[in-house]
Amino acid sequence: MGSFGLCIDGSCVKVSHAIPVRDGAFSEVSVVDLLDLGVMKEVHRMIKKRGTMRLFIRDKSWGGPEPKKVIGYIEASKFVVMSVKAHGVVWEYVCRSLS
Repeated sequence: MGSFGLCIDGSCVKVSHAIPVRDGAFSEVSVVDLLDLGVMKEVHRMIKKRGTMRLFIRDKSWGGPEPKKVIGYIEASKFVVMSVKAHGVVWEYVCRSLS
């Protein structure tokens, strides 16, 4: 897994390994402008059963990935898309953990 940032309650750190948080610690996690399967699997581990992940990704016209790729990563990390909303040039994918 590559390096990535983790922000909780306004405190951000750079992480390059498993996040030191117990399994099922959060009911909701937001991921901003980062599409990484390792990170999303780690979010799945940290989130409570049937918890929510909010994934904010730039629109393709602003350098973001193809929507099919986003959906593929979401499904591969054991989430299901509940809704998708546009916020200007950013898309918000609201996802629910399958387990």
